This record gives sequence, structure tokens and C-alpha cells, in this order.
Amino acid sequence: MIAWGKGGGQFEVQRLPNEVQFSSLNAMVSTDLNADGKTDLVMGGNQFGFLPQFGRLDANYGLALINKGKRKLEVLEDKQSGLAITGQVRDMVLFQQGTTKKVLFIRNNQVPVFMKLK
Repeated sequence: MIAWGKGGGQFEVQRLPNEVQFSSLNAMVSTDLNADGKTDLVMGGNQFGFLPQFGRLDANYGLALINKGKRKLEVLEDKQSGLAITGQVRDMVLFQQGTTKKVLFIRNNQVPVFMKLK
């Protein structure tokens, strides 16, 4: 879900695309990925700490949601976003130098991944 601020302490809650539900979502950064003036979202997740009989939540390789306007968020295909982050993402940090944007994906018990966003 996403909660859009309407002002005055009021929010409009909206369901996110189904692909966001494939695994846990643990971290997110917001930025304009396609230079259209709208804020897009980059997400990371996964959770491995469940008992063996419950399995792992490991279907999240990073997601990019493009803001199409009027509160419509569309999943950017993996081959377009270039995201292929394995492991359990616990935090993300956005770095920007000019028009170049990079994200540091901080993963549990693994080396961080520093990636330029397409």
C-alpha cells in the first residue's frame, strides 16, 4: 500500500502493483528516474529468517515503480531498470551527482551493492 498525503493529516491509501507483493519490502528510495518531473520509487527486500517449513521470501530482485501521473505507479521491467539485487536488502541510500543517480543497496550478511540507475 501507499498513502498519499492530502494535507491536514488526511491520507488516501492506494494498493501498489501486484509485483510488489511477491516478497517482503524492506527499503525504498524516491527519485525521478526518467526526468519527467514526477517522483518514482526504487525498492528492495526479501526475508530469509523463517522456519524451514515456511520457506523464504526471496522473489524481490529490486523494483522500480514509474510514476505515470494521477497516482498511477507502473512497474519498470527488470531489463529496463537493470535491477538484479540478490539477498536481503535492509536499507538503501540514494546518491546523485548531476543527473547521474546511484543507489547503495545494503544487504544482510553480504557485501553492499552500489548500482547506477538507468
